[in-house]
Amino acid sequence: MRCDVHCRGGPPAHLTRSECAMNCYDCAPGHGSTAAVAICRNCGAALCHQHARSAPQTVVRVQGVGRSTLPEMARRIVCTICRGAQPA
Repeated sequence: MRCDVHCRGGPPAHLTRSECAMNCYDCAPGHGSTAAVAICRNCGAALCHQHARSAPQTVVRVQGVGRSTLPEMARRIVCTICRGAQPA
């Protein structure tokens, strides 16, 4: 992932490309820097392949005065902490 706010058209002159890349939040404290590939839907943490988890999400749409649930579940990406906090 890239930090698009600062890196449009390349990193600023005072940063290298690796300093401008977004790294996995869970990898940072003890394992160095691993490039992030997703953002947690719940807490917003940047995640690498190892820490990203896919979780199902029911898709609900407003139909007239009620709601309808689509037959297929949607996918959302969450971190290992948020995944563990979800009810079973």
